[in-house]
Amino acid sequence: MNTAGGTAPSGLDANWIAKTEYGNSLDKDNANGAVLENPYAEDATFNALPKAGSPVLTGASFTKNGPVSIDDSYFEKVAFKGAFGTERWDLPWANYDPVNTNYKAQTPKAPLTILTPGGKTGETYRAGWSYDINWDTTASPIGSRYKFQFGTSATGPWSDLAGATNVIDSTTGSFRRGQYRGGFRAPAIPTTNGYLRFAMG
Repeated sequence: MNTAGGTAPSGLDANWIAKTEYGNSLDKDNANGAVLENPYAEDATFNALPKAGSPVLTGASFTKNGPVSIDDSYFEKVAFKGAFGTERWDLPWANYDPVNTNYKAQTPKAPLTILTPGGKTGETYRAGWSYDINWDTTASPIGSRYKFQFGTSATGPWSDLAGATNVIDSTTGSFRRGQYRGGFRAPAIPTTNGYLRFAMG
C-alpha cells in the first residue's frame, strides 16, 4: 500500500511515509484523529484548524533524516504538523462554497477625462503656443503613467505629442498631480477640428 498517496520523492520507496525514522504518525482507522474543527465540510463552514488539544499542534520535526532537505532555511520552523496551526492563512482568498457564491460584476472604473484643453466645444488655440494639459484625477491613481495624442478626427489617426509619452500623474519635474505644464503645443498648421486623448503609458 502506498500510504504516501502519490509518487514517492526521489531516493525513497512508496511506503516512506510509514517508516519510523521519519517520525510520522499514521492513524488510518480514525478519520478524526487529528481533531480538526470541520475539515470535511463542502461549504463555507470548512475549517481545517486543529482544535485545542489536537495532537498535530505540536511535534513537528525539521531534522533531516533522508534525501529531503527538510532542515533547509527555506522552511519556516513551526511546532504544528501539517498545513495549519492556529491561523487561517487560507482566508479570505480561498472560497470553499463556489456553488452558492454570488459573483457580482465589478463596477467599471470611471473614464479618464481631460479637462483642458478641449473640455468645451468651440475652444480656440493659437498655432504654435503651448498650453497646460489638465485632467480629472478621480479615476487616476497617483503615480500612473500616461501618453497624450493629438488627431484631427475623433477616430484618429493619432500622433503622440512630443514629450508627452511618459507623463507621470504626480508632482515631479514639469508634472503636477492632474497636470502637465505646457504639454500641448497647438499645431503650427491651422486646423478646424482637433482632438486630444490620453491612455495608460
